[in-house]
Amino acid sequence: MGEVWPLTGRSEELRLINAASGGAGARGVVLSGGAGVGKTRLA
Repeated sequence: MGEVWPLTGRSEELRLINAASGGAGARGVVLSGGAGVGKTRLA
């Protein structure tokens, strides 16, 4: 595999995703927002 590109500037979003998906039976999260806000990069 190639280099790993770090996800920078998203520590708060990653913290919220980790907190939301940590519950019993959690199977995923939904990312929503306007065009160009970084949903795909975050996913």
